[in-house]
Amino acid sequence: MNSLIAMKFEPYFKQDQSPPPKFAIDGSIICPACECEMTHLSAVVLNQDGKVRILGKEGTVFTDGNKNYGRGSEVGVMMFCESGHTFEVRFSFHKGSVFVESYHTGDYDIGETWTADPPELWRD
Repeated sequence: MNSLIAMKFEPYFKQDQSPPPKFAIDGSIICPACECEMTHLSAVVLNQDGKVRILGKEGTVFTDGNKNYGRGSEVGVMMFCESGHTFEVRFSFHKGSVFVESYHTGDYDIGETWTADPPELWRD
């Protein structure tokens, strides 16, 4: 589970609204940092009133985080692109509405084995 802990989940709890995700013509999610269409799933983060579950390739981590921005649950999908950026697509609930936003959370070293870092959630 060390690779999941090493990822930067702190931006998941930011307090301002980001734009919704962009999509390619085929419906795939585009990286918000560079608009790369080659994106991958890395982890799913569930935040319910500050109780956080991180579900990744290596299992589930339970931790405490910041209280949600709204008065509901938040679900974040941590992703990365093949150009070296990590980002999140987040769904948050508040007063009968579900909001979606996407933002750049960091960078990683592509190197020769870009799929090794950050961890990929599913891979066949």
